[in-house]
Amino acid sequence: MAFKLCHSLYCILLTLFVIPQSLALGVHLRRSLVIPTDLPAGWSYLGCYTDSVGARTLSSATYNGNAMTDESCISFCAGQGYPYAGTEYAGQCYCGSQLASTGTVAPQTDCDMGCTGNASEACGAGNRLTVFYTSQPLAGPVTNPGPSGWTSLGCYTDSVGARTLVNGIATPGGGSALTIALCTSACQQAGYLLAGAEYAGECYCGNTFSNGGGPAPGGSGCTMQCNGNASEYYGGSNRLNVYSSSASSVTSSSSSASATPSSTAAPAGWNALGCYTDSVGSRTLPDTQYLPVAMT
Repeated sequence: MAFKLCHSLYCILLTLFVIPQSLALGVHLRRSLVIPTDLPAGWSYLGCYTDSVGARTLSSATYNGNAMTDESCISFCAGQGYPYAGTEYAGQCYCGSQLASTGTVAPQTDCDMGCTGNASEACGAGNRLTVFYTSQPLAGPVTNPGPSGWTSLGCYTDSVGARTLVNGIATPGGGSALTIALCTSACQQAGYLLAGAEYAGECYCGNTFSNGGGPAPGGSGCTMQCNGNASEYYGGSNRLNVYSSSASSVTSSSSSASATPSSTAAPAGWNALGCYTDSVGSRTLPDTQYLPVAMT
């Protein structure tokens, strides 16, 4: 009986003293999260704001990361030309041109989750955004003039059923990591002289323009940023940012001729013999092989 009484008193003391003290300590720990003061020039902290999945307070661009900080989110949004940046749920970043009317100021203590890349910084919480803002003009993304050995030809038309550059190609890291440099490099390695960047994460190659594709009216429509580099444009919906190798002599879509490939050294031990005749019924070299890769 004495044990039961002691046990009951322990529970009462735990409820009245220990748990409230622990909760108070938890509030103190959450309030110790800091807002960085060494922000990029022109940026300032606005406060903790409400958010929801169905009605985003900042909805123009997002990305998730295991190394999120308030500074990296600001850098991402600034690179895409957005004056608002907000971190949420420790590892999410949201950007926008303005705050939606559905977002309202919340107590700063609501934003009580540490950033995945810096646990001492506040990176929002569930349905809470740590928001930053700049009133300075932002440069936003630009058209890459062309990696070394390549030249931008501008924005071209395209369509799913009739590709302007007919050879889709895979790149290291996949579509989520694509940049202009990765696309042009992949086309060059496959032996093509034209590279086309489309829809933020698709890469197309060719030696000539096909299916009537040509410069987009007014050069418009290439307004999507690269998945792997938000500072540069990467085509759009049915639009290609097209690049030409410096070795190419590009033909128009109305011509059946192809760009003349540049000559390259033969592999070790091999020599070029020249151009020979051939026919379907009587092959000069009778053993045919169909390769699963782009021909060079």
